Amino acid sequence: MKASAVLFIAVCLAIGLAMPVWGQEQGPAPVTFVVEPIYETIGPFSEGLALAATGGRVGYIDAGGAVVIDAQFDGGSTFSGGLAVVNIGGDHCFIDHTGTVVVRTPYDWLEPYTEERALFRYKDAYGFIDRAGNVVIEAVYGSALPFSEGLAAVMVGGMWGYIDSEGGVVVEPSFEEARPFSGGLAEVKLKGKWGIIRNPMSR
Repeated sequence: MKASAVLFIAVCLAIGLAMPVWGQEQGPAPVTFVVEPIYETIGPFSEGLALAATGGRVGYIDAGGAVVIDAQFDGGSTFSGGLAVVNIGGDHCFIDHTGTVVVRTPYDWLEPYTEERALFRYKDAYGFIDRAGNVVIEAVYGSALPFSEGLAAVMVGGMWGYIDSEGGVVVEPSFEEARPFSGGLAEVKLKGKWGIIRNPMSR
């Protein structure tokens, strides 16, 4: 082996040995705060913003810790599809990334949008609205889950089935429990036992 190659390997090894190995000889790694621990709670980042609560109110910060939307809401969700659910004096609304209310609703409970539909609860029944806040699927279900892969699990008469984005029945309510579709499959419970069904929309 040439002397120059031997020298190069020796230098690389020396550099490698000189680098600190945190958790071994050098001990624990130092902690660097991106956002100082000044909030009562912080949610996960989504679409560049994270929920942050202070003084009993909720606002949103960016990844550098800068306040983007002042803490002014009674509750809030992560952003999804450009909008987040917030609670303003008991009213459930959607805000955009600037904190502007774009949809105000009278509903008791509201989920973030998934696949252009938002699940809501009104007087103990569940339905869905579109991005303009219009009811597209009436609140006639005993329970429901958000849309996933074109279908939403809904409960009718104590049994679960699946509907499409217009409210059409795709899978008859025949299961004791049902979960959202993921990867074309969903777990369902029938006669006390769990199984997996295939999404009929993906065939």
